[in-house]
Amino acid sequence: LAAEPVVREAGDGVLWRVIDRVIVKGKGSAIRISEPLCAMGDATDALRELKRRYEEAFAEYVEGKFAEAERLLVALLDSIPDDEPSKMLMERCRQFQKEPPEGDWQGVTRFATK
Repeated sequence: LAAEPVVREAGDGVLWRVIDRVIVKGKGSAIRISEPLCAMGDATDALRELKRRYEEAFAEYVEGKFAEAERLLVALLDSIPDDEPSKMLMERCRQFQKEPPEGDWQGVTRFATK
């Protein structure tokens, strides 16, 4: 995984998938964390579709639309059952449907430890 500065430095040579927005201990603002899927020259239609579908679900999650995000992730996992980021995000969506996040939801994961 890589933070925004690394993604920018890599330029257009890598197909990235946004995985999460996080605030780490001691910091006040969120940063995007992305996963390199492949070199851009090796990007298949399947990888581009994985990126698109995951990021669509992630956008719903950030908006607090956890049921819609879960629906999209279930469909994604039907076709790509071993995608760990999708499994993790789906679990969060299910948890937040049972116990909604407190306060002003901003779609950010906060880490209290380094």
